[in-house]
Amino acid sequence: LNAYDMRTAFRWSAGPSRWIQIARPRGEPGRRAGVIREALRGHPGALFADAGDFVDPGHGVGDPQWRARRAAGFALLTELRPAALGVGAAELGEGVAAFLIAAGELPYVATNWRWGDGPPAIPPVRRVTVPGDQPLDVAFLAVTDPSAVDGSGGLSDAGVTLTDPVDAVNTVVDALATSAHPPDLVILLAHVPPLVQAALRQSLRGVDLLLGDPTAATLRVADQRTDLLPFGAAYKAAPITLPLDGVAAAQIAFDPRPSWVAVQPLDVSAAAPSDPSVTSTATALRA
Repeated sequence: LNAYDMRTAFRWSAGPSRWIQIARPRGEPGRRAGVIREALRGHPGALFADAGDFVDPGHGVGDPQWRARRAAGFALLTELRPAALGVGAAELGEGVAAFLIAAGELPYVATNWRWGDGPPAIPPVRRVTVPGDQPLDVAFLAVTDPSAVDGSGGLSDAGVTLTDPVDAVNTVVDALATSAHPPDLVILLAHVPPLVQAALRQSLRGVDLLLGDPTAATLRVADQRTDLLPFGAAYKAAPITLPLDGVAAAQIAFDPRPSWVAVQPLDVSAAAPSDPSVTSTATALRA
């Protein structure tokens, strides 16, 4: 597991809904991109999301090619047209202002960001409608690990404070639950360390799925299905946590609330095809 950067990405189609979770090996952005594109090609109209640090190829700021690789990551995200994105330390490597410029119109979510004067530049929640015979209203939340960017990233200069993830998420979930039209599904994107994951699992109420958990390995699991108790919409249960390591196909069924979740890991080996556009984009940016 130490060889993997933990990412969440998923794709969705109607009935029962399907997505792909993706966590790519370090230093292999081309293979990661190839897997994502293949999954999206196989399921047209799917939703794609990532929990954060998507733009980091795993080498870090000290890598002389870091800026080019980071820019290539943002370019790839624009092509993939995600439904929701979390903000990680990699996105903030050059500060909040530079991140907001690079992100452009990408659908980032910042649930535990407290902004200074003026409206937030990134919303705390995004709601997406999944089309079908019975359309689904999905609410995406995402948290940034406060310790990952503590004292860096130009947060204070931009008037941004990272608040406690549990308190921030519970506040937004309460507002969603008491709104005129509560969502059918609440998904939290959380690319955070195990201790923060544990706090989210133990203290959140009203989040249906928590994506994903680096401590719950799927690399040796053939498939895994979780049947959910038939709680009503008013019952704010703890989230079902899905793992992050590797790549996995998953499905969720509704009856009319979420009734089961199934996860099937997909192998991403060194033989996996690489997306040529990633290499060409990075080369062009370095030139």
